[in-house]
Amino acid sequence: MSFPSLNAIAVTLPSNAIDMLAKMPFIEVITPDRSIGASLEFANPTVNAPSARAAGYVGTGISVAVIDSGISETPDLSGRIVYSETFLPNKKSTSDEYGHGTHVAGIIAGSGVMSSCSGCKYTFRGIAPNAKIVNLRVLVEQGRGTDSAVIAAIERAIAVECGSARVAIRNRRGRCSR
Repeated sequence: MSFPSLNAIAVTLPSNAIDMLAKMPFIEVITPDRSIGASLEFANPTVNAPSARAAGYVGTGISVAVIDSGISETPDLSGRIVYSETFLPNKKSTSDEYGHGTHVAGIIAGSGVMSSCSGCKYTFRGIAPNAKIVNLRVLVEQGRGTDSAVIAAIERAIAVECGSARVAIRNRRGRCSR
C-alpha cells in the first residue's frame, strides 16, 4: 500500500530484510504497522458544543470524515452520509459492525430525532447536527485496525475534500493540497 502524500509505503517484510532496508540512505523511518482500537470520552462538553450551537454553529455546509468502524444508517443521520468507503481488505461493507463509528457520527452530527419523544428523558443531538458525514471504515467488528488503513483513509478524506463532497480538512493556508 502506498501513501503519496507522505512519500511512504506499507509492506510486510521478514526481519532480515528490514535490517537491510534500514541501511539504505534514502530510508528515513521504518515503523511497525501497529494495531489500533476505538476509544472516546464525553465530547459535547469537551468542545463546548452547547455554546457553539447557541451561537448558530450547527455544521451547515460542512462535511466531516469519520475514520472508524464504519457507520450504519440511522434516523439521526438520515440522508447525510455523503460518501462511504472501506479500507479493510476482507470487508466490502462500510456498515458499522462494532458500533463505535455510528456512535462517533452521532456525536458529531446526530439530529436528535431518535431521542426526541414523549417518553425520552434527554435529547441527544450532535455537536454539528446539520453536518454531512464521510464514512471511512478502518476498524473490524472487534474495533481493531492498522495504522496503514488509517493513513489511507486520511489520504482519501483529503482527496474527497478537494473533490465535490467538501470535507472539512485544510492545510495551513486553507487550500486543498494534492
